[in-house]
Amino acid sequence: MGIMSFEEYIKEHLASFIAFELEKGYPIASIKNVLVRKGHDENLIDAAIDHLVKSGYVPRVRKNKPYKTLEKEIFENLVKSIADYIAIQIENGYNLDEIKKTLLDFGHSQDVIEEALAKIKGHRRIYEKHEVKSQKRRYQVFPFVLSFLILLIAIISISTGDVIYIIALGFLPCIISVVLVESIYNDIKNKYALLLIPVAVTLLFFLLVSSFKSDVFSHLASTNLMLLNLLIGVVAALLYIKK
Repeated sequence: MGIMSFEEYIKEHLASFIAFELEKGYPIASIKNVLVRKGHDENLIDAAIDHLVKSGYVPRVRKNKPYKTLEKEIFENLVKSIADYIAIQIENGYNLDEIKKTLLDFGHSQDVIEEALAKIKGHRRIYEKHEVKSQKRRYQVFPFVLSFLILLIAIISISTGDVIYIIALGFLPCIISVVLVESIYNDIKNKYALLLIPVAVTLLFFLLVSSFKSDVFSHLASTNLMLLNLLIGVVAALLYIKK
């Protein structure tokens, strides 16, 4: 099951909000104009209005309020609707980076999203739940990958009879890659950039060992070993990204 469609969520929210503002006496054109300027999709606004019309909604018109008040209310409502959406997705176990990407893809600005996140951080239980899940999943990746490498090295050593430290040297690129990914994970915004680490480390390692003239280093410069290191390193990086 994927992340809840923000379009469906915001459409329902918009319909309720438009009805609420109509009750206050704001003209529909003013409401729509401000909603568009504050970042809402015009087609989605029209769909919400159409939904109200088809449902037979008739607002009880009151005295108009100042236009600036409407702008402020709509901005606050936009931030609240995004904050509510983020909270729901965190409760459902989704990663904050994935949620932010969904919102950015929908067209919301980084500033509005950060404003919504500030509201979420105010609800410590929800935000801490995300942080605990994120840290737990991340810490599960590191020991899993290292355990896999240790097991792989041991199996290859037993099956070939080669000295274990020589085999371990052959997997040094993916070991270094995993350590680097783990160490910089929190400092990098675009998590997909982590995929560059195993590529760069593997290429540099095999260029280096290829320059040495000895049986040990010529063995380490094997193309198959390079591809295996690259594969393991990329898979490990993907586990971090998708955690």
